[in-house]
Amino acid sequence: MEALISLSLITLAVCSMLPFLVDTFVIREEAKLNVETSRVLYETAQFWDRTYQSNAMMVDGKLIVVIENNNRITVKGEKISDQMVEILSVKWKK
Repeated sequence: MEALISLSLITLAVCSMLPFLVDTFVIREEAKLNVETSRVLYETAQFWDRTYQSNAMMVDGKLIVVIENNNRITVKGEKISDQMVEILSVKWKK
């Protein structure tokens, strides 16, 4: 009887911690995608030639789309809920 009670208490504790652990893993994956999106933006900005280009690449199994044109670079994920990062450039007229 004591073993059954102990097992049920352990099961209850594990079940109560499960949503917290799942949320932690989801937040970790979102943070990792945000870091990768920012890294792709940084690397693209280093070699920006101001011509229109559209590239797609896989990062950790997720599709990231990079769009370059004359005055901006946009990096976004394949889903609407993914982070989008942009660099805007302003040309000064002399």
